[in-house]
Amino acid sequence: MTEWLAHGHTVTQDIQQIGGNTPLGLRIPLVLVVVCVGPLVEELLFRGVLLSALMKRVHVGWAVAGSSLLFALVHLPGLDYQWYALPNLLLLALLLAGLRLRSGSIWPAVLAHGVNNLLAVAVWFVAINPPG
Repeated sequence: MTEWLAHGHTVTQDIQQIGGNTPLGLRIPLVLVVVCVGPLVEELLFRGVLLSALMKRVHVGWAVAGSSLLFALVHLPGLDYQWYALPNLLLLALLLAGLRLRSGSIWPAVLAHGVNNLLAVAVWFVAINPPG
């Protein structure tokens, strides 16, 4: 869907590339989207709608595995299909699903997802502004 909406333009989720090409005045809104909006939308979709729908049809373990694998796969195009990113993405998705199931709410997963993205933004900031 992202590719379709982009109408042939290059789409990436590489925060270093996005941030490096973003004017300084737009970096704060970009960080807010990456840390707040992205996690909220993804958690509503993957741990809210998809996981809930799958749990009505299959065993909870299969529902968690399926929604987590789909989460990981959806992120691969933005990572140039670097297959070695799959284990980390899958682990993150499994942890977020566990938070959702244990709490009975998506909000702990939204918060954890946001913190994960905030750490990625912090790493990006250090990468484009190396110390000393």
